[in-house]
Amino acid sequence: MLNPQKFGLSTSPFSLTPDADVRFWAGLPESKRALEDVIVSVRNDDVGSSEFVLLNGAFGAGKSHALRYFAKQARETDGISIYLEDILATPKVTFSALAKRLTDSIGRDALHKLVRSVKDAIRQSREATNAQQQVEVDDHAIIRRFVAESDQDTVRHILAHSEIPSLVGRDDYDVVRRLASVLRLSTSRIGENEPAFQAAYLFLDEVEALADQAAAVQTAFFASLRSLINALPDHFALVLSFSMPTGVLESYVPPPIWERMTRPTIEIAQLSVEEATQFVEEYLACVRPDAAYVPPHPFYPFSQDALLSIFEQETALVPRRILNHLRRVWERAARHELVMEGEEISREDAERILQAVV
Repeated sequence: MLNPQKFGLSTSPFSLTPDADVRFWAGLPESKRALEDVIVSVRNDDVGSSEFVLLNGAFGAGKSHALRYFAKQARETDGISIYLEDILATPKVTFSALAKRLTDSIGRDALHKLVRSVKDAIRQSREATNAQQQVEVDDHAIIRRFVAESDQDTVRHILAHSEIPSLVGRDDYDVVRRLASVLRLSTSRIGENEPAFQAAYLFLDEVEALADQAAAVQTAFFASLRSLINALPDHFALVLSFSMPTGVLESYVPPPIWERMTRPTIEIAQLSVEEATQFVEEYLACVRPDAAYVPPHPFYPFSQDALLSIFEQETALVPRRILNHLRRVWERAARHELVMEGEEISREDAERILQAVV
């Protein structure tokens, strides 16, 4: 079998599991604009009010890709970003079971930045207060003056241990309380000091898995979400992804959750041929590890006619199915030496492979 690197590709170029960091958008521009507005509007330097939205679409439509894309955008624009690819941490879906994964997703660098910011803010606020009042005050007085009561224990823990308190708690309510405090502190000013982050984001993928849980577990999980939303009125975006028919989704999500949605459900629809072509071009550019490599054309090793053949035989143009076909065509063409270095996969070979002739 040919080495994909001879074609300027990475070792497994058409993996069906997207990388943790997604560098390009795949989907309708309307969906991108809607999500982008959610991400931007919650920032300290924008409107700032929290947002809660649902993302819905067929399996493979690109919801995970969309969440990963914006989770990366959030991190790179001074946001604290949490992305969970699923909520099935244990057989029983609870916030208690998710606590460690939530911490891991925030990331060590972001947590260290938050700790440094809080410690610096308390110190600078103490020094400024002492200079203005010409009276020595300690950190505890500064905490009582400048930090919301609900977050004071978290700040005291940070000052004493140079780390955030564990998100692992006694129960779901305690985990939500701890998570909310960390996210609030990350986006709040202490005294005259700027916050550590512009906004906080929680992206939960494949939430439809909750439907397989016992009714009591579902009720408890949605109650935890409601508590988290209520605890974070500013600078927070919660985005939940589902794969459910619209009518089923509307009947499944409890009214207290629907009532807290700040926007209509954002639908991730299938791509047009033009959008699918752009998706493949950008995808191939991302799986070429050598920046110095210049392919003969953007779709290499596929001819553009081969791509059109793949699109014509697919009834639902969604990223996952497109990648599945690209992988199948590439692997069989390479295995049977239908394409050599410097050549491209023809329309005829793509059709034969997809029709199981090869």
